[in-house]
Amino acid sequence: MLKFIEYAGSRLLARVAARCTAALVIGSAVAALPSFPASAAFPNVTVIYLASGVRDTGQAEFVGIATLIHCTNWSSATQTIAFVVRSDTGNIVGNKSFAITPLQTFTGTTHNTAPYNEDGLLLPAGISVGQGSIWVGATTNQVTCSASVIDAAAAFPNGVDLHLVRFNPWPGAQE
Repeated sequence: MLKFIEYAGSRLLARVAARCTAALVIGSAVAALPSFPASAAFPNVTVIYLASGVRDTGQAEFVGIATLIHCTNWSSATQTIAFVVRSDTGNIVGNKSFAITPLQTFTGTTHNTAPYNEDGLLLPAGISVGQGSIWVGATTNQVTCSASVIDAAAAFPNGVDLHLVRFNPWPGAQE
């Protein structure tokens, strides 16, 4: 009987020790997480992303193909974000700026889509873009974005992601 108690006690002690070790390791990992590095505030709207492959069929809202872009402002101040959309020939077909509050995710589209509640339209109604590009600018580098070309009528986002090229990166960030 004594051997069983010693065995059970050592198993309990081993479990307690393992949990304490795990708590220390997790606590150390959390303590080692980096804080957000300082941001760069730009004096004017400055390019932060470029992308090719912008597409819009120029149809009514919730119909056809549209390009959308989501951008989040991670800074602690309201920032300006700007979008310049160009056609495949390089002509500017859309040029819009918006205020984006701290931690807000802004969704801009070339025309309204079924799966998202857009915050702003990037093109005038009826403008079609075959194989265009987009320039994204902001007043800070603490804005991150993603972009897609989607079926505007589908209830669930169905499309392809665009490759955004980052300019003026946020120090320490990996995209």
